Amino acid sequence: MQKLTARELSAAGLIASLYTILSLVFLPISFGVYQVRIAEALTVLPFLTRAAIPGLYIGCLLANIFGGMGWLDIVFGPIITLAAAMLTRLAAHMSRNVATILLAGLPVVLVWVSAVYFLISAAETWFLIVGSILLIAALVLTLLFYRLWSQGSNLNIFIAPLPPVVLNAFGVSLYLAPLLGFNYWFSVQMIGVGELIACYLIGLPVLMALRKRKIFT
Repeated sequence: MQKLTARELSAAGLIASLYTILSLVFLPISFGVYQVRIAEALTVLPFLTRAAIPGLYIGCLLANIFGGMGWLDIVFGPIITLAAAMLTRLAAHMSRNVATILLAGLPVVLVWVSAVYFLISAAETWFLIVGSILLIAALVLTLLFYRLWSQGSNLNIFIAPLPPVVLNAFGVSLYLAPLLGFNYWFSVQMIGVGELIACYLIGLPVLMALRKRKIFT
């Protein structure tokens, strides 16, 4: 990979700062198993610029240092974020084909399943709230997916937020679940749902708006 230009270094620094600030401003919901880390909305940015890859790594590293989850989160959290950022960057170069359509449809299905799960469970009030939010997100994503598909557009933008959702749900849970005394699969579900909200409900609209305005180009 070629060296980053001065402009890209500035963008990386800005992204790192924003990630750290958002994580700390929303500290109560940025860490732990029950989390919706708003800063994760920024993990879609590698789709637009390679500068976001080091920016997200540094931002996550700084946020986790102050997060209080210990050295495991400080070491492995940023590595997972880095890996996800690289995969999101690859999604930007995927052409329209059957595999792309199937991958793009996967998060839509995941949001629907999560919405139904939370609404049916409704063990606590917040389950109902989260389920309702996910239901709205599922409807919006479905309509948007259909619109892009019917227009013959490349659906790879739907894949951009998928790597951070999957890698954080399964990867972060590996060390966070035993650390906090939770069942692994329960942790996967909770972190996964939080990532779906941050990356798709917030991150995807941000990504589409930035791409439309040709930011970072």
